Parts: sequence; structure tokens; C-alpha cells
Amino acid sequence: MKILTYPNPSLKRKSTSIKVFNKELAKIAKEMFQFMYKLNGVGLAATQVGLPYSIAVINPTRQPADEIVLINPRFTKTGPGTINEEEGCLSVPGISARVKRFTAVTCEYHNLKGEKAVLEARDLLARILQHEIDHLNGVLFIDRLGEDERKILLNKSPAKTKNESI
Repeated sequence: MKILTYPNPSLKRKSTSIKVFNKELAKIAKEMFQFMYKLNGVGLAATQVGLPYSIAVINPTRQPADEIVLINPRFTKTGPGTINEEEGCLSVPGISARVKRFTAVTCEYHNLKGEKAVLEARDLLARILQHEIDHLNGVLFIDRLGEDERKILLNKSPAKTKNESI
């Protein structure tokens, strides 16, 4: 696997809903976790590695028991409050910024068996969910910044001239 980096146009594409739940899908999820851990991440969306599927893997603690595979995730509830906190991204290396996110979210998704599941998250887990689901919708964290702030950060970024995977 290779991580796509900004400004690769594939990062702006919306993911495709998954309808088949099989061993191949489980293999993709396992490889995504391995790759995410190798890069010291806590979340990874398929779109970040050039896969068009609506699947993300998350593990805020990096403990095997805390691994979460989200297939076709969508928010059913957000809020009530928001918070601005520092955020970075494997696909936008070398920069971070304060991003406004909901402090709590409820997410409906499918697991690897195709069963519907619901995840209620707060704080860091809620932030990770919002970040990864944004990826599946073609949104990067820098898209949530004001235009001036985004330009300043991207002009400082070592990723600004890259147009390929690393």
C-alpha cells in the first residue's frame, strides 16, 4: 500500500458503497490496519491508499482489542458541542492545524460480516471518526480551514509540490 498525499486528485473523490462482505474485504481491512500502524496513525480511510471503497479503520489506542472497521459509515447524530483542536493527516504530511469538530457523534456502519452497528463516540474517538468519514466523502482536514489559513499552511508544507504517492 502507498499513502496518497495532497494534492493527489483521488483524495477528493467520494468513496463507493460496499455491497459484498467477504474474505477479500477482511484482507483489505487487515492490510489497512498494518499500514496505519506502520505510519503511526490512529485512523486510515481506503481513499487515502487509492482504494475507492467506503471503508475506514480506526484504533485510537493501538491495542488490538480496540480496532474498529467501519464500512459504509454515516453519522446519525452530531453534537451538541464543538471544539477546536490540533489535527494532522497522513495524506497531508508536515502540517497540522486547529480544526473545529463535534465533541460527540453517533455513527451507523456495517462491520466485516455485513451486520449493522452503531458507535457512539466522544472526544478523540469522535474526532477520528469525523476525520476518516470526511476522507470517504472526499474532504481533507485542510478543507475545513479558512482560505487564508489553508494557503499559509500549504505554502509552508513539504507536500505542496508533491503530486504523487509516497
